Amino acid sequence: MRILFASAHPYLPQLSGGTQANTHEMAERLIARGHEVAVLAGLTSCGWIGLRGRVLMKVGHGRSAVDTALGYRVYRAWFAWDGAADCVARFRPDVAVVQSGAILRVADALRTSGTPILIYNHNVDFDDHGSDICSFRDEIFIANSTYTAAAYEQGFGISSAVIVPLFDRARYVVEPRRREVLFVNPHPHKGVDIALRLATDCPHIPFRFVRGWPLSEGDAARLNQGVAACPNVRLFPKTDRMAQHYAEARVLLAPSRWKETWGRVATEAQFSGIPVLASNIGGLPEAVGPGGLLVEPDAPASAWRDALEQLWEDTELHDRLAAAALDHSRRAEIDPDRQIRALESMAERAIADRRRSP
Repeated sequence: MRILFASAHPYLPQLSGGTQANTHEMAERLIARGHEVAVLAGLTSCGWIGLRGRVLMKVGHGRSAVDTALGYRVYRAWFAWDGAADCVARFRPDVAVVQSGAILRVADALRTSGTPILIYNHNVDFDDHGSDICSFRDEIFIANSTYTAAAYEQGFGISSAVIVPLFDRARYVVEPRRREVLFVNPHPHKGVDIALRLATDCPHIPFRFVRGWPLSEGDAARLNQGVAACPNVRLFPKTDRMAQHYAEARVLLAPSRWKETWGRVATEAQFSGIPVLASNIGGLPEAVGPGGLLVEPDAPASAWRDALEQLWEDTELHDRLAAAALDHSRRAEIDPDRQIRALESMAERAIADRRRSP
């Protein structure tokens, strides 16, 4: 099959997040199984990719610019829905998997072009649909967690198959030295205030912060000030080679303040038996499972401190949760071959449904 993943959000390397990581790992797996894969994504003006895209679209008078640096074609457009017809004409997909970022507006553009679609929801931001969901009720919906599926069932009466995020386990497995608390993506949505308060309250515990999403000027200044005030915190640049950081982790900290629909770093850490201290919010409990502790995001600072100190100092508890984390990471639900077969089956069904439709 010729499979197109589509989103209005920018794509790697312009934007990296859970959806982008999942798409890339799915693309690589599908290509290895003999499929042709491409991505349609939004484009920002930043950096070399933005400049290149601007020039190519101006010279070629097209609605998208294509690059192949990731090992497959990525069509980038200022607005993905405007670039959809151009992408379809050039790539000729058999099916499109439409994802976060004005998801239904992009889906509508692809459906109008005659492409069968799957709607793969990675968030529960209903205001970001970009179109009326009622006209999509006959399409096949996928959710990245039971939490996401339940939200769409409750909100719209839409049933979704669940395909949780896909991981190449080998990219993350290490023998951890268990020397630090690891916190990835120090952004306000991800609970950077909780992380900094923990570092302040637990000066005897070393913390490793790894940058993720871009920060506003004000948020960046507050992060730098907070880190400077905590001699037990080290701040590292963003990287797609996270194994080096998991190798130092005794605990993975995920104190998110927003409704995560999964929690990719939790699974990545658990591949190496690293227990997780996370917020009890959204899909994080599903990702963490028995391999960690959960605290309400708005709980008093003392609740977070007590939970962290338990995980740090109680060897018996830590070892038990580490074993549970490793076991949780081996469940069938996150077996990549099983996940890819499920996606292939749904893609074939979408194609068949379109052929049968008048």
